[in-house]
Amino acid sequence: MERHECRPEDVRQHSDDVLSRSVRSLACVAAVFLILLMGMHTHRRAHVWTSEQVLWAEAVSVNPEKPRPWVNLGRQYALDGADRLAREAYEHARHLAHAGGRPKAERLYGEAYAGANLAIALMKAGDVEAARRVITHTRHVTMQDTGAIPEVVQRTYTWIAQQHASASF
Repeated sequence: MERHECRPEDVRQHSDDVLSRSVRSLACVAAVFLILLMGMHTHRRAHVWTSEQVLWAEAVSVNPEKPRPWVNLGRQYALDGADRLAREAYEHARHLAHAGGRPKAERLYGEAYAGANLAIALMKAGDVEAARRVITHTRHVTMQDTGAIPEVVQRTYTWIAQQHASASF
């Protein structure tokens, strides 16, 4: 049996060129995979943008303990004519605004915007006394919490007072 000797020049080694082509190919495959994965995720989430009501309902499902999505969902319900649902969303936002540990900005937003919108919704429903109670309470709470009355609350308070005064005559 003949013995074959290996000389260094006979051994084929991967050149840097072959290795860099392999890395580039792997990077391309990974990029294509990521693009496909992200495209599927985008397609799956596209339904959220079909309407503002769907968008805010999704925001509520993602952050059910935050008042802002509830206020915005309530506003969209009001714009869509679902007045009862709007009032319920505003009431829930006000409740969440006063949950323990809530940052001051969230408390203020929740109370001011939910309270003002709830008062307007109650006026629309013809319940002037309930609207006055809500906006008066909102005015008091925001003043106590911040030392000032937010413009949205003051404007709503003034509007309800004017409506009530004109209804009295």
